[in-house]
Amino acid sequence: MSLKLSGLPPGKTLESFDFAFQPGVERERVLTLATCEYLSKKENVILLGPPGVGKTHLAAALGAKAV
Repeated sequence: MSLKLSGLPPGKTLESFDFAFQPGVERERVLTLATCEYLSKKENVILLGPPGVGKTHLAAALGAKAV
């Protein structure tokens, strides 16, 4: 229910992210973020990059993990 109320776009998961298409995205770093440890530390996460690298997809997937 919380995920539905979050307003996050559906289908944006870490499992569906194509790391092979974006080799500049470090899989291990993203999986570390998926533990959501940054939430308990009250830290921010900033995703930077040009259009089309998957920033929105990763943000939505991390948001879904956090929910």
